[in-house]
Amino acid sequence: QHINTAWHYGNEKAVGEGIRSPGVLRSELFLTDKIWGTYHSRAQEALKLNLSALGVGYLDLWLMHWRLLLVSVSFNSKGNDSGVPTLPDGSFELEPSWEFLKAWQSMETILLSCPEKVKAMEISNFSTHNLEKFLNIAKVVPGVNQVELHPSSQEELVKYCKEKGIQLVTYSPLGNPDSQLLSERGICEIAERYGKRSEQVLI
Repeated sequence: QHINTAWHYGNEKAVGEGIRSPGVLRSELFLTDKIWGTYHSRAQEALKLNLSALGVGYLDLWLMHWRLLLVSVSFNSKGNDSGVPTLPDGSFELEPSWEFLKAWQSMETILLSCPEKVKAMEISNFSTHNLEKFLNIAKVVPGVNQVELHPSSQEELVKYCKEKGIQLVTYSPLGNPDSQLLSERGICEIAERYGKRSEQVLI
């Protein structure tokens, strides 16, 4: 059974409580967690927080949630949202002295030095452009890129990942609340042909 959680979702504690419920065996779960942008320069601390919140000793998969390196909580100049800090103009408050390539290298060090705590690490929300930069320096080449994906969307990314042997894992297959995917003609025609609902086709 696969459980996909993240610091930014705010549900790690609840997930951990579920994992510790009677009759639930950790060995039968595949547990994914993520390092958030405000922790990119503090990967070791991020992993410690992940494991502590979940109450487990290891992660099966650790993802870089997002490539943007947001200002760390303790350096947030405005003291606003600690998860998504912003500047007065509404733009993201980024860490100017850090980059996602350094963050990945920090994660690589942890994976190689603490294999008992992290079994594998991958990426999330990476575009073709950033994957190109990423693959030039990565010692641990990711096999998975978790992205929002729908029929006929991100075709360039799909092609690129196939060429590089990177498996795409999709989230939000039904789109956002304003999405018109469920009423798209092609999706509806496939659903009718097979006696299914549009939601089932998209999933």
